[in-house]
Amino acid sequence: MTSKMPKPVYQIIFSLLLLAFTFAACNNEKKEKTETVEDTTTVKPVDPMPPVDTTKMDSATTRPVKDPD
Repeated sequence: MTSKMPKPVYQIIFSLLLLAFTFAACNNEKKEKTETVEDTTTVKPVDPMPPVDTTKMDSATTRPVKDPD
């Protein structure tokens, strides 16, 4: 029965088989289990910044300057 099949039919079947293997190989995503590792080190919270001394804010270097225009 196979001896009566023309050569292009064999080529088409072989091409479809290779195409199926290619799709299977490209879509074979390996899903790894991600183990959650708990952090054993404790992080100390950052100390807040010390308050800024605003008692001398009227000095000439800290006042905003208005444009004369």
